Amino acid sequence: MENILEDIDDFDEESKQILRGSRIIQLAELEKGIYGSGKDPFEGIRTNKTFDEISNELALSTPFGKNSLFYKPTSEDYDALSGDFYTGGINYELLAKDLKEKLGLIKSFLFEPEKYLLEDKTIYSGSSSFGIPVFSSIKNNKPFVYKKNNKETLAFFDVSKLNTRKNLLSNSYNFGVYFDNYKVTYNLNFIYKDGENKKFSDAQTDATETLYDFKLNDEYIAIKLYTGNEETFIEFLRIIKGNSQAEQMKNDIIRYYKYFFAAAKNNPDFIDALYENIPDFVLEDLTDEMLWKDFVSLSEKAIDTSGTNENISIINLLKGVKNANWWYNQINKNPEIVRQIFEKFSNKHIEVLITIFSRIGLKNWTNKELEQAWKFDVDYEEYKPSGEVNDPFIRYTGFAYYLEREKKYRVGTALFAHNQDSFPMYYAEKEIGNKSENPFSPMKVVVEEGKELYIPCFVAEYFTNKKIDEEFWIILNNIAAGLLPEFGAGIARGAAILSRILSGRKIKTVEELIDFLGKVDQNVMAENLEKVGIQVLFRGTTRSINGELFTGNSNSIEYGVSTSTDPIRAVIFGIESSSKPGTKGVLQVYVPKDLKGLNLQSANYRVSKELEVIINTSPEKLSDFVVKEIPIEDARKLVNELYGIDIPKTITSNSIPGSNMLLEETKKLTPKEAQEFYKKIIKFKK
Repeated sequence: MENILEDIDDFDEESKQILRGSRIIQLAELEKGIYGSGKDPFEGIRTNKTFDEISNELALSTPFGKNSLFYKPTSEDYDALSGDFYTGGINYELLAKDLKEKLGLIKSFLFEPEKYLLEDKTIYSGSSSFGIPVFSSIKNNKPFVYKKNNKETLAFFDVSKLNTRKNLLSNSYNFGVYFDNYKVTYNLNFIYKDGENKKFSDAQTDATETLYDFKLNDEYIAIKLYTGNEETFIEFLRIIKGNSQAEQMKNDIIRYYKYFFAAAKNNPDFIDALYENIPDFVLEDLTDEMLWKDFVSLSEKAIDTSGTNENISIINLLKGVKNANWWYNQINKNPEIVRQIFEKFSNKHIEVLITIFSRIGLKNWTNKELEQAWKFDVDYEEYKPSGEVNDPFIRYTGFAYYLEREKKYRVGTALFAHNQDSFPMYYAEKEIGNKSENPFSPMKVVVEEGKELYIPCFVAEYFTNKKIDEEFWIILNNIAAGLLPEFGAGIARGAAILSRILSGRKIKTVEELIDFLGKVDQNVMAENLEKVGIQVLFRGTTRSINGELFTGNSNSIEYGVSTSTDPIRAVIFGIESSSKPGTKGVLQVYVPKDLKGLNLQSANYRVSKELEVIINTSPEKLSDFVVKEIPIEDARKLVNELYGIDIPKTITSNSIPGSNMLLEETKKLTPKEAQEFYKKIIKFKK
């Protein structure tokens, strides 16, 4: 064994010294230590230390010390703890680049704050009274860039703080979502390596404390970023940590929002603040029942009382409506709620509100209802029945009055007779029409010749109660401009679709399919789908362990069953619903020509993702028409076999990717491609 170091001259000086100081353990000693009662030869080097710590101890025992190639710098080799932060301009582009390229990809990322600091900009801000130029300084931030929908966006944080301490960064980060002072703030922190195992601070306020909230003392935080824009927050994280963590962050934000809504306890001041800048993905996760409860809360408060914009909050809330038919019925049952909203809405935002409700109406009104809708004259019109000198002039206008006891509207036209055109003396009044209608029943408004739209009765009441001046004509024209494409191609949506059905022209592309499904309403019969090329429908659902079919939620029982023209989307829904304990997923297949006598309902706002067809019946009754049912796992395997798409075996609310991401990014099938899937599946043995 003494000859083992004969070739020591082949090593460099540092390695020679290390090798000469090493003890060579002979086999006899090793055996004695293991089997005998002698001293364990490893006793001196048994340790719980990390490899880097052992390497550093070894390096420090040599003359080279910290200059040794074996020495790994630690936090103690750089600046000491500091709670001081720089708050000036920041080069976010470089910061994002360095964090992406170094964080977690190299062992020791040395954070040097001065690299990212930018001097303030000096700008000309005018002249003094003596003509002397006046300059001022503004913060100089260089934004980072992210891409979304093939479009580049420049972004930076509202408030950023860089610790003045130069030291090693951890691969860890922490975050918080805070609701305080009627505002939601998103916070992202990158921490120092020596803060990884430190105790989190308990210093929290009631406004920020949640099940998910955690903090670290400031001296262990290198970078603190704050923004009120969730997209800036998520996309910065996506650049650094990738899609998976960015999508998971969306789930965390949803959980935070749900906590905030629960903590708000229907307080309208808090509710409107939460909706003012609510992210779309949070809005998608809120059910119609939750939205309605908050809509009721907002109807009970004044507008603009807490510094937030309740007009925008209500509009954002209504953008989250999932089932237009459900809202249609809720408002018909509880019209006072929507009447209170209209009483306090500003002219600046009222046209958006009216447009939203008119669109909900369009998804529910039948062609017959539109044909029979009473014409609502907004302004006072003037005419003379005859040319006789002594015949009276007639002034008339439309009206809609609320009948509180019946919860209905009296609609019609009021006529006033007077004896001359100027300085009229009214001596007779008459009402015609005088019909009793539901709050959401349509009324026709002619804005100008050839330009008409339909509004619910509660909107007509709003115009009845207002003085019709030039401003309201502008509002009406704007509403008409926004709705005319829908009315033009689809005030008689059923008729437009029927003309396509009768022409026999088949849907060939996904774009045509989405356009068609978006116009479907209760005037369309399920059996007619085949005439446009939709020959099969799919439904992903569940059965209990005992084989009992899931009967559906309250929406599907009352307003129709959701199916899809695309088997891939049905499989995603089937897997998601069967990921709950005690259920097994199934894929059901239907042929539209068999669904005689069943009409459809308007699809929800996610039709472009789900390729949804809602059949106006219950899940139980629809199951009588099933032509094939197979386990969801068999359907999942077939999707993989035919299209090379490996859908996860389980999909939960915390999954990455989740169902929403899968629906958005997974290939959509044309009716012809769906038919090919059907031909394969129909051959499966029961």
